[in-house]
Amino acid sequence: MLGKRYCPVSWPALLMLLVLTTPVMAYDDPLMAHMDVAVGYDNNVGNAGFSAGRRDDAFAEAGLRINRLWLAGGFVSLELEAGLRSRQYQDYHRLSHVSPDFQGRLNYRPAGGFFMPTVTGWGGVTYLGYGSDIREGSVTRAGLSLRQPLTTHLTLWASATDARRRADNDVFSYGFHTLGLQLGWQPVSALTAFAGYSRREGDFVSTNVENADIQQAARAWLADDAFGADDDDYVAYRLNAPSERLVLGLEYALSGAWALTAQGEYIDTSAYRISYQRSILRFGLSRSFPW
Repeated sequence: MLGKRYCPVSWPALLMLLVLTTPVMAYDDPLMAHMDVAVGYDNNVGNAGFSAGRRDDAFAEAGLRINRLWLAGGFVSLELEAGLRSRQYQDYHRLSHVSPDFQGRLNYRPAGGFFMPTVTGWGGVTYLGYGSDIREGSVTRAGLSLRQPLTTHLTLWASATDARRRADNDVFSYGFHTLGLQLGWQPVSALTAFAGYSRREGDFVSTNVENADIQQAARAWLADDAFGADDDDYVAYRLNAPSERLVLGLEYALSGAWALTAQGEYIDTSAYRISYQRSILRFGLSRSFPW
């Protein structure tokens, strides 16, 4: 559940929802919605660095985003978006979460034409409502991204993001920044393949059985409440460690506005000669439509 401190019912959230849902004539596009459902598998839900501490689980998730676009003149546009996402784990229920999200984006193109790049500056906040009390909090993000069509079938994205996570404890309160590249290939109109790489610098949280190495290397640690009464010795701890992330995926458009997606994600974090490896598979169905 969302703690009172991080409750999304605040004046910025209400203002965002009011702007999104009010039919003002200045808006050039209708209110658009995107919904999706998915199932997946995570082979290391606690980001454990030792094989004995790794726990895997299946999950189901669903999300809804509402977006509105305003053309500010020339080649500048403003987007406002509100969303709600939920992921529910099969066994480790306290890792399940519901996340309201609010974001604004300012897009700029230097001129018209298919091969002109689009530069986007954006910022947003996500509220984190976990079954695990120590994980509840919020994440604020800001970033820049570039979308560059390379050919009529190939598109490149580059991004830089800075983020700050906040919680009621030192373990889940930290900052990080990320640089990423993604390539999308559309050989036919119905099929898109994508591949991405990103590198994250900053703090990282792992869960494992408490030991002397953790106490020596960690910046902060505390008992983890997500793994049940049988795992009282498990602690969540925060390290400063770089992470590399690889993503491969396919999206296939069905009739109408429906699409099928399949995605694989691999994350490798290295700290103090230990590799924290994690793989996530996800299969989903999505639909976009006017609200």
